[in-house]
Amino acid sequence: MGDATSLGRELSTLVPLRIHEVQDSDPMLTIVGDDWSATLVGEWARRRGDQVVTSWGGADAEDVVGDLCGLDLVDVLFPDPNFDGDCSFILSDGHLDVRSDRSGFETLTFGHAKLGTDFVGL
Repeated sequence: MGDATSLGRELSTLVPLRIHEVQDSDPMLTIVGDDWSATLVGEWARRRGDQVVTSWGGADAEDVVGDLCGLDLVDVLFPDPNFDGDCSFILSDGHLDVRSDRSGFETLTFGHAKLGTDFVGL
């Protein structure tokens, strides 16, 4: 299991990654592409610019996150380099923000066949 804050460095050699499938089963959002997947658990928000398009628990979340299919994951940013539970997955048309509840449980996992390890944010 790798340190999630190192994910940005590792991901830079693999992007862009096309999103092919999205599964929303509140509170879990799973994003799948060729040889990679990301699972977000708990608080997440889909944004375009400063506007929230939808978020976890939203009545329209399942329909709206389906629109992620066909977009590219182009980067991941961690606002606090010393904490791996909060991050923003940068997409080709906005971003998907993940926020930890600081409980010590996983908020995100990311795996890619070429990396040989899964990255976990708590």
